[in-house]
Order: sequence, then structure tokens, then C-alpha cells
Amino acid sequence: MLPEKKTFHLQTLIQKLNGLDILIYNSGYGDISEELDWDIEKRTTDVNVNGFIEITCYGFNYLVNQGHGKIACTSSIASIRGIALPRHIMPAGLL
Repeated sequence: MLPEKKTFHLQTLIQKLNGLDILIYNSGYGDISEELDWDIEKRTTDVNVNGFIEITCYGFNYLVNQGHGKIACTSSIASIRGIALPRHIMPAGLL
């Protein structure tokens, strides 16, 4: 999806809602990539990184221009991969 199309959808939603006071961004896309397949990893990065930056930047600038508003962001792929991380990257509290 082209960047302009993503922000177009957000613009359309804001118009339908008659404005925006809070943007809640929640993303956690991921496919299993056991062989570290670049096409799979690129799709994941496009959503989890580029999508986050694009949507929150648009929302931030919209809220700054209107003079008020809040942004909340969350992200997790735990539903797909759980927390079965290798010990060397597992947070200390979960070991």
C-alpha cells in the first residue's frame, strides 16, 4: 500500500468522525519467517515500523495543528510468536 493511501484512509476517518482528539495506534503484524525470508521480513517492517511512523507522524501533525489531542501506541506480536525468545535476548525478569 502506498504511503499516500494509508494517510488518505486516516484523513477519511477523521472527516467521518468530525475530527480527532486521540489516536490509538496498535500494530503487531508478523508472519513466521523461520528462514529469515526477506519478503516476509519486509512486510513485517512495512507495517510495524514504516506504518507506525507514517500514521503517528500524520496524527501528531494533525493534533499539533488543531492545538490539542493525545497519541497512544502499543505493539505486540506475542499472539503469534509468544515469548519464546532465545535466552540471550529474553528480558532478565522473564528468565
